[in-house]
Amino acid sequence: MELFLSSIFSSFSVWTPSSANACLRYNADATSFLTLSLGTGNYEDTAITLGDLNNDKRLDVVVTNHPGKNPRIFLCSRSGDVSYSTAYVGLHIPQSIGYKARVVDFNGDMYADVVVGTQAGLRVFLGNGCEGLESKWWREVLLKDKGSQTMQLSVGDINNDGKVDIASASASGIWALFNSGAALFTARARVGLPERRNLHYCIPCSAAG
Repeated sequence: MELFLSSIFSSFSVWTPSSANACLRYNADATSFLTLSLGTGNYEDTAITLGDLNNDKRLDVVVTNHPGKNPRIFLCSRSGDVSYSTAYVGLHIPQSIGYKARVVDFNGDMYADVVVGTQAGLRVFLGNGCEGLESKWWREVLLKDKGSQTMQLSVGDINNDGKVDIASASASGIWALFNSGAALFTARARVGLPERRNLHYCIPCSAAG
């Protein structure tokens, strides 16, 4: 089970192997939780993360999955009670298992971007605030070295230059990709070796991942 906590909105997202994701919102009376169902359908979901994808001050949901289908996006209602739309599929990762995802602004344009760790390595998508046609919401960044089997990832300003970098872990080691500006990333730099062949670790970053 993966638990994602956002203290800003007192919101939780929980993934379970039953392919029945739920978003749990903490009530104001601090005594109970509301279950907000996400209609995930017939998927084996692997990870879930939260972020404001369309700049409406409400947390949206990104879910990755195991069978090699594209990650799905659930947008929170813009007003009224918290509820989630049907799934949008705009992050195209064909035939690759998605392991982890994080939401962050990589290029400083005030729109949320998404990085996904997949069976085929890292994939970075720049967002436009979910404006216009769904097919135009995301633009993939071509990485110099995306690696493979990226099981864990985190984001943060690793080298204190004011730009958000990526740390990742796979069977081949622990790696860092430094953001040189406008989401232009350097080739992967090795940070360390895996402690064991079948375990995957991620180094901590200065910002929460």
